[in-house]
Amino acid sequence: MPEEPESGSPEPSAPSGSTEETEAHTRTADPSSTNGRGATDPQDGEREEMVRMTLGEHLNELRSRLIRIVLLFIGAFIIAFFFQDELVRFIMQPYYRVKGAGEKLLGTEAQAAFIFTIKICGLSALFVTVPLAVHQLWSFIAAGLYKHERRYIRVFFPMSMGLFLAGMTLGYTMLVPYGLEFLINYGEEFVQMRPTPANYLTILVILTLVLGAVFQLPLVMMFFAKIGLVTPETYRAKRRYFILGAFIGAALLTPPDPITQSLLAIPTLFLYEFGILLSKWNFAPKPPPSS
Repeated sequence: MPEEPESGSPEPSAPSGSTEETEAHTRTADPSSTNGRGATDPQDGEREEMVRMTLGEHLNELRSRLIRIVLLFIGAFIIAFFFQDELVRFIMQPYYRVKGAGEKLLGTEAQAAFIFTIKICGLSALFVTVPLAVHQLWSFIAAGLYKHERRYIRVFFPMSMGLFLAGMTLGYTMLVPYGLEFLINYGEEFVQMRPTPANYLTILVILTLVLGAVFQLPLVMMFFAKIGLVTPETYRAKRRYFILGAFIGAALLTPPDPITQSLLAIPTLFLYEFGILLSKWNFAPKPPPSS
């Protein structure tokens, strides 16, 4: 009869490589635990929180949000139309400052007043709808962003809107009246200048939007510094060139009078200095290349 193994004899052990293979299989099967270098990837947890949707579901959600934006615009336009007299008087204030209260624009067509009113109502509705539209689009894309990316946008967006409104306010109260005064009174001994409704509205919209866009300069500078593309020292070194460019740009974008040009160029210089300050606070230098 075959001998039974002794009770104290050791059992046969598994090959030494099997334990390593098991550990390697465990590491491979759980890619979310490490980033391939033995360190936890903080963005993996954020990926797990993202809502998975099919392409059709994404398109349906986008369509529903676009419909909401259109309905918001239509509702805002209807409300603006009921307050058209107040809106027209508000839009005409810069012109009244130059020509006096009660002065009228020059209408050369029978439908000029009606089209002028419709345009003002449309611009007012657009002014109200744009922030809400941006919020709808932001809600659509936020699900595909990481937490730190959403945090950046939550900080940048209110600052951007605030600076844009500040620029438009300065354009409405300062830039438009002085620009109109120069254009209307230039050569008045030869020509009696009275802008048409379309011409006046074009001047108003362009000058206010230009200044609103210029007020985004600090955020653009901070963004470039945040990603390490431009350093605060570079901004300081290029200051003299920016001063020259600011006055050249103001001469191209405003009526050709020194006051209006200065009203655009001087705030731009202050915004540049503010952008340097923000860049210093948010500068993120690029890591040195690994050897």
